[in-house]
Order: sequence, then structure tokens, then C-alpha cells
Amino acid sequence: SASRNEPWLPKLLGFLQKLVREERPLVGVCFGHQAICRALGGTVIINPAGTQSGLQKYPMSDNAKTVLNLAQESLSIFSHHADAVALLPREATSWGYCHSGHWGMSMKNCLSTQAHPEFSTKTGLQTLKSIL
Repeated sequence: SASRNEPWLPKLLGFLQKLVREERPLVGVCFGHQAICRALGGTVIINPAGTQSGLQKYPMSDNAKTVLNLAQESLSIFSHHADAVALLPREATSWGYCHSGHWGMSMKNCLSTQAHPEFSTKTGLQTLKSIL
């Protein structure tokens, strides 16, 4: 959980800050989304709406439509998390805000999402079913 103060977390947050300063490409999924946002000045909290799990419908901002090259107003994608990004880093642009907080963002050399796109494809769903 990126909302807690685990002893190893400051080192990870510092490393993420370094990657952004060096303008290296950076992608975060779920915990990665939370960690990148926190490292860059955002706020991660325990989600007041509770744990979100399963196929979730997320609203698409204009930025999300551009970055993801999609035209629809919402996107249904698999999710499982108990934390939420309540406040994005200052320079970030939100992909949309809902019961899961800011579900995605882009800025400079990075993008991140609270959702799990890897489980939202036919192959991903087959993998998930085999795990469960």
C-alpha cells in the first residue's frame, strides 16, 4: 500500500523521483500508480469507498481519450485495490476521477493507472482465471 509508511517505501519513492528527473519512460499499474503519484507530490489514501474489485467502469477525460487513443466516454477495465489517489502531482493530468480516485494520469515521461489493463484482455482474463 502506497498510503502507508513502510520502512522500504522512502527508498522506492526516491528512485521513482530520480527516474522522472532523468526523463526515463515510466509506467505504473495499481501500486505503481499510487507510488508514482505519491513520489511526485500526490496524495494516496485508503479508499473511503472501500476495496474495489472486478470489472470497473471509469469515466474518460479528454486527456485519457488522447493518451489512450480512444473515443468513448468510459472504459470498463479490471481493478483490485483498497487505496486511491486522492490528489495528483501538480504537473499531472487526470484520466478521470470516480469512486477509485484518479484512476489514471499522465505527465512528462510517465503514465500510470489504478486499473489492471493486463487482466482486461482475453489473454489476461484467461491468465487471471487460471490463477484463481
